[in-house]
Formats: sequence, C-alpha cells, structure tokens
Amino acid sequence: MLHATVLYMLGIAQNTGSNSSSSSNSSDPSALYKHVLPALLRLACDVDMVPKQLFTPLVMQLIHWFTKMAPEKRPEPALMLDAILAGLSDSRNSALRDFCAGCVREFFVWSFKHTSDKKLRESRGGLIKVLLKRVMSMATHPNTFQRMGAALAINNIYARLRESELLVNMFVLELLDAFMRSLQLARRDDPAMGTAAHTQRALKNLRRIILKKVAW
Repeated sequence: MLHATVLYMLGIAQNTGSNSSSSSNSSDPSALYKHVLPALLRLACDVDMVPKQLFTPLVMQLIHWFTKMAPEKRPEPALMLDAILAGLSDSRNSALRDFCAGCVREFFVWSFKHTSDKKLRESRGGLIKVLLKRVMSMATHPNTFQRMGAALAINNIYARLRESELLVNMFVLELLDAFMRSLQLARRDDPAMGTAAHTQRALKNLRRIILKKVAW
C-alpha cells in the first residue's frame, strides 16, 4: 500500500506540476513527503528481506528522479536530502545510518550528473553545494551522531568528489577545516562509538584529494 501510494504521489506531482510556491496546500506534496520519506528509508534497511527488497530499489529510484528537479522550484529534492541526513545521524539505528550513507553517495553522484560546471560556479550551485554545506555544518555539530554522520557522508562521496577539479577547488579546504574541528570535538566522545575513527578516515580521504590536486 505504501509503495503504491508513493507511486501515486509521484504521478500526481508530475501531472499537476506542483511546486513549493503553489498557493494550494492540496497540491503541495511537502507535508506528505516529510512523513513518507523517513519511513521509506527505514523500510529499505529493515531486517525483514521482503520490505527491504521492495523499498531499497524504490528509494534509489526516487533519488535519481528527485535530483533531476530544480531545488528552487520543487520541494522534493530538499525533502529527500533532509530525510537522508536525518537518517545518517540517527542515534539508535546503525543499519539506517549505513544505508543513508549509501544514499548520500547516490544523491551526490546523480546530482553531479544533472549539474553543469556553470551552475556550480553560480551562487546557488544546486543540490551539490547544499549537500556539502550541510555536511560541513554536521561535522562541527555538538551532537556526536551528527558528526559521525558527516564523516560517513564524506567517506562515501570522496571518490567521486576528487574527480571534479572545480569541486575540489571550491570545497576541499573548507571540508578539511570542518573535519579538523570535528576531530577535536571527538576527543570528548566515547571511543567505543567510533566517531574519532570515522573522522580520521575522512581526514585521510581529504588528504588524498589534496595530494591528487597537487599532482594536477
């Protein structure tokens, strides 16, 4: 039922051309997606294989579809990113954190496919800039799970990030600064949580990007 409802919502949004500036609450999908998307993410990493096999492909297809949309015109991309980052910093469900880390990678890769270098140079820069700035904000957050989520995100997207010289020039030093501060904050965390280890790995990955940039 939930799977069918999501497909119906997609069809209605596509046919009506609803957007975030719509004056009619009935045509704005935001309220529904705020409830539905977190549930889809949890079901996609469920221990039961039936919902997992049903909802994992659906979540990935939704990411591919939403990243085609202009975030300034449609609410769906931002709502999907909000749900993924919330799952990435979940304090109770490690399976959800790991799955959302993969979703971040998928979101980044497909956003990059739909974003030109010209758009990246603009002040808005589309979904990629939003994602990276959100990750930097999470990296310096007082909450341990926010910082762990930021490290998981970078460790999953760095291989794709380093392939774009433009993104490297724009973000890598800022990311390095954010994760150096994150490592400093991680000293107060319980070592068993692994926050410091994830952050150190993120710093090593950023170091690899910088060394590759020097080689360019």
